[in-house]
Parts: sequence; structure tokens; C-alpha cells
Amino acid sequence: MDPSERAFRICVALLLALSVAGCGRDRPRWRQLAREHVPKPLAAGYVLEARPAPGGEDAVSTAPQRVERVVPDGVHAWLETELARADFTRHPRLPVWQATVSLCGAGTPPDGSAPQRLVGGDEVFRWLRREDALVATEIEPGSFLVNEGKLWLALEQGVEPPETLKLSLFAQRGSKQGGATRLEGARFSGAGLGVWPRERVTFRSQRVTKGALRFATTVESARLDETERDAPIVFRVLVDGEPIFEHEERRVEGVTWHQVPLPETRLAQFELAFEVDGPFAFTAFYAPVIGPVDPGHFGGRPWGEQRRDIVVFQADTFRADNLVAFGGTHEPPLAPQLEAFALDGLRFLDARSVSSYTLPAHATLLTGLFPRQAGVIDRGHGLVKSIPTVAGILSELGYRTGAITEAGLVSKRFGLDRGFEWFDEVAVGDDPSAAVRGTLERVQAFLDADDGRPTFLFVQTYRVHAPYEVEDETRAELGEVLGIRDTHDVWSDRRLALAAEEPEPGTEAQRRAELQEIARAMRALYLGTVRDLDRAFERFYHDLIARDFLSNGYIVLTSDHGEAFYDHEEWFHAGTVYEEQIRVPIAIRGPDIEARAVTTPASLVDLPTTFLAMAGTHAPVDWPGSSLFDLPERRPIFSFQCFERGGVSTLCAIDQGRKVIAYENLEALQSGRMMHAYDLNTDPAERHDLAGNEDWPDAILRGTLPLLEVFLAPLGTLEGAELDAEKQRELDALGYGGNR
Repeated sequence: MDPSERAFRICVALLLALSVAGCGRDRPRWRQLAREHVPKPLAAGYVLEARPAPGGEDAVSTAPQRVERVVPDGVHAWLETELARADFTRHPRLPVWQATVSLCGAGTPPDGSAPQRLVGGDEVFRWLRREDALVATEIEPGSFLVNEGKLWLALEQGVEPPETLKLSLFAQRGSKQGGATRLEGARFSGAGLGVWPRERVTFRSQRVTKGALRFATTVESARLDETERDAPIVFRVLVDGEPIFEHEERRVEGVTWHQVPLPETRLAQFELAFEVDGPFAFTAFYAPVIGPVDPGHFGGRPWGEQRRDIVVFQADTFRADNLVAFGGTHEPPLAPQLEAFALDGLRFLDARSVSSYTLPAHATLLTGLFPRQAGVIDRGHGLVKSIPTVAGILSELGYRTGAITEAGLVSKRFGLDRGFEWFDEVAVGDDPSAAVRGTLERVQAFLDADDGRPTFLFVQTYRVHAPYEVEDETRAELGEVLGIRDTHDVWSDRRLALAAEEPEPGTEAQRRAELQEIARAMRALYLGTVRDLDRAFERFYHDLIARDFLSNGYIVLTSDHGEAFYDHEEWFHAGTVYEEQIRVPIAIRGPDIEARAVTTPASLVDLPTTFLAMAGTHAPVDWPGSSLFDLPERRPIFSFQCFERGGVSTLCAIDQGRKVIAYENLEALQSGRMMHAYDLNTDPAERHDLAGNEDWPDAILRGTLPLLEVFLAPLGTLEGAELDAEKQRELDALGYGGNR
């Protein structure tokens, strides 16, 4: 631990101690077992049973036995399997060989090395980091990749695989981060105990008079075939060798939250043990905490006042002007529940994101820094490991921290899970309506597992994100009003076909009219999903009201960026930082919030500082944001593209309603080069470019340059974000496959 981090944690501990000292004698203490746990290597002799080589149902009984084993590597392990040349088949067109494997890994090595290894004889093959190398016309020989049960091996033309090969896949088992043991799986990550089948983890505990143990049990399959899909996995908790809890799980990917009253004992100490039985899988006890049996409810704790609870609802891709409360013109309103929430709370009418797409915006929301300061210079980089996060700071202050996301760019793959005790990401899939219902079910399960600590919960949904799947109820209710026709795919195909055509002379007006028709149709579908999201938000909000959440908690509604529909001849987002892509809603409700509109300029960079203000503490001194409860009347507002298109990435600086769009490049900024300038006071739609025609754009660029030199510099070593084939396809489905 470096000195700055040590000093930071000491300060947080002192603040926590002072806050606890002033809360009365009856205030309970929570024992977080993940902070006490020290991961240990696997016990000697831990093995995987020999299994038939994969090959279909007919092949199972006759296939040769494939050797599979677990090889400890310090605290972590490698899953090894041996393959033979006979396991491979040759690709009909490319110099690639393919074999079926059943094992899959979990997490990445802490030293940043490859999570997959392949050795054949004396040759060590190179791990491919990107799926696109497999579909290229020329593949570098000597490289390989394992994805979704397939091993792809590239060799010189005419060369066959070695007689035998050894494939190793990394399996993390937890490491100390921020004072707690953290685990990382495919779906889940956070603080916990990595206990695999046939393992036991024990603690010595002081006598308990009244207490309850709360935790989540999770299962993630370590094998991709279905031979063990229905085999039971049994989780147990024991006190002095006697079971007090047993839970059977048959899902290959599942989570269940539990509360287990601890037995009273006269002994000064007792042994508390966690164990798992069943077929091999990545099994874990997440967020194990001993706390009060009866924590009361969010609006009223038996021990009286405590820090405020905070829930953030982030509606991805939601434009501010979707709501009348933020300047929209839809009558009647498309989203009555969201409108009512905003109008009854504190709403910021002039708020902007720090970026035009998801990853950098979330980097700011979860770190309090501008995207590049946090390390997100593009889609290939995640958070700098050395910087503190909002979740980490609140965890140190005694908060129960959780994030429920719909994956994509809001993923642990980019370090966004850092500091969260519980991080659960599930990709949207083919049914966005089912996805958001599942998201809300996961939210309810997390809230049901309340243990009495103050809560910080971050919820993210892609419900209004492309491909704009509109529910039948909305089509029946608003289809004619909005002009909803066909589907996103139909209009997207028309757009792409038009873009591929070589325009004939004199047809530009017709071409533009066709693109505008497509844009109107796309926008209609998008607005339909706004109504769909509103119904989901109604369930979410009413559940919190039923829990009396607002008696002692804040609910924050916001978005990470907007969406363009041929505005400025751009589509969707991640493009130039025009208003339609960066204007977002921010609304807050809470016990001491009066309904009013704020016109002072605000930014997503202000939200993390606001979260800490809600928790009764101050933000780190290097955070550039201000509390939304105490905004300065004048300061520049910044937004950064962090995504190159055509070799160009942009940023903007806004001062007193005047906006400059420039290159996201220090050399260009220092030379005074800019792209556009708009006076939003008289031209909010950014139709009249004033760059080169007025003096104020140069003055804004010169005046903000010292700040931009700070905000464009990462505060630590950049972290690459490796994307496997599954994650790449997930991002492609969301439109982040490249320059669009």
C-alpha cells in the first residue's frame, strides 16, 4: 500500500470511529468477514475427476478420457486439460485448427499476464487478445484463443497441431484489495470468500448473544458442457462442526441471498465454517457480514439515526428533453412517472454528461474524476487501479455498497466494480423488456438482504438504448401518436444501404430527405422505449416508497449521455460532443429536498461529490466536481468524447452558455486549433457556427487550457481492458463495435 492510500484509509477510519462514537451505546457493529479472510492456496491433492473428451452424446461413452486437473499457483490456480492432435479439426478456408474444450477460466492474473496458456511440446503459443484476429484473412501463426468451448489454434499452412498439447486457464480465488478479499467471476464480483466444492474456510468468532449472518451464495460454471447442469451444489455454514445452514443450488449461474441467525453459545469462542459440496464450479459466499438480527427498515432503524441511504438510477442513453420537466415538448408527457419524480424533487435544467458515451461517463460517476484522469482515454482502457472510488470511500465509512448493471461497458472488465462489496452484471440479450425486469428483481433481492448498514446502490439499465425494442402495450397506446413503424433493424438496414450507395449528382436533397425520414422513424422507436422505461421506473420507485426509503435516503435519477438522430449528421452516440449527445437529466429526491428547478450549470462530475455530501463527508481534494447542493455560479463545464472516429476525438468547454468544440489533443489545444463554436444562449440547437467569426471562442480556449492540461492527464498508470469474444459481441450489439 502506497503512503497516500494509507493516509487516506487512516483518515476514513478516524471519521468512521468519530461517527460511531456519537451514535449511542445501542448502535450495533457489523463484522465483515471478507475483511478478516486471507485467501489461501488450495489444499494439497485438490483434483478434478477424469472426464470423457467432449464430442456429443454419442461420443461420451466411447471417447477417451481427457485429463483435467487443478494446478495451484500461489493463492490462485490454473485449470489444465490435455489435448491430442486427434481432438482438432482443420478450418476449411483459414490456417486455423479447432478443438472442443469444456473448462473455462475466471478472472485475470494479478500481474496482467495472459489468462490462457497453450503449450505443445517445446512450443509456447501466443494468446490472442481480440476475436477479430480469428476472422482475418491472415492470422499470425503460433497464436490461439479459447472462447465459448472452442480452442482456435493458428498454424503455418500445412502444419498440423503437436501430438499432445496442454491448455491452462486461469482461475482467480480472491485477492486483498482495499482491505477486503475480493473475488471476480463472469457475472459477479465483490468482497467475499472463494470456497470451491470440497473446500472449507473457517473463522474463530467471539461469543454471540444475538446476531445474524447474511451473505449471498453464487454459482458460476467452470465447465461449458451440460453433463453436470442439474447436479446439486450444497452450501453449508457450520458452528463448531454442526451445520446451522444448508442450501442446495442447481443452477449453473445463480445467486441467492441468505440470513442465518447465529446460535447463542456460552463458549468464549466458537468456530464458524463455510463449505461447499458438489461437482466442480466457481462457488463463493459473497458479502458475508455478521450484524443485528433485526435491522429494522430503511426509514427507521432500532438504534436511531445513521448516515443517509443513497440509490442511483442511471437510465443509459436518456436525453434530457425526453421529459417536459427538462425542456421537452411532448404533450401529454411520454413518461408520467419520471416526470412526477423530477417535478417533485430537485432538478437541474442545465446539466451535461462528461462524455458522449457510456464508459467514460461511468468512470466519472464512480471516481469523481474526469474520464482521462480516471484512465479512460478510449474504449480499450479501464480505471487506473491506484485511484479511490466512490464505492470504496463509502465502504470505508461503513456503507453496504452494491451495483446492479446490464453489463456492456458498465462492467468489471473496465474496473468499474472496484470498491463495491457486491457487483452483479447481466447482459441485455435479445429481450430488453425482460432484461430490465430482471434488473429490478436483482435490485429487490439486494434491498431485501438489507443488514442495517447505510446503503449505496447503483442501478444501470439500457432500456432506451438501441435497438429500441418497443413493448406491444406501448405500440398499442402510442404507436400512432409517435409514428412508430417497423423495427430498429428495418430502419438501420435502410440507413446502412443508403450510406453504401454512391450518390448521383443532383440527388443530395432527396438523399437528405430519406435520411431525415429514417431519423424520425428511429426517434419514434426510441421515444416508445422511453414509455417502456417509465413503467419499469414506476415499479422501482414504488418499491422504494414501500420500504420507506425516502425517510432517510436519497434517490438520484440521471443518465450517462444522450442520443443523436441525424442531428448534425450524426447518429446515436459516442460522437462529437453536441448537445443532443451530452445533455442529461439530473433529479434528486430525499428527506430534506424541496421541489425546485436549478438553472445553474451542472455536470455528472458533480454527482460523486454530491454522493459523499449526502453521506456526511467531504470529497478528496483532487476531485474537480462540486456538490450539487452548493454549485458555483460560474465555472466552465467540460465534456470529452474519448472515442476516435476517423482519427479524431473531440471535447467541449462551455462558459456562460458559450460553447467551444475542439480536438481532444493537448498539442492542438495549445496551438489554439478548434472545430466549432456556438452561443447556446441564442442558438441552443447549435446551428450557427461562430468559430473564426468572434473573439470569445479563442478566449474560452485560452482560459480553460490550464484546466484541460490537468483533466486530460491520467492520475496513474493506464490499465488495458482486454475484451474476449463474448464481451466484444456484447458491445457490438450495443453499437460499440468500432467507428460507425
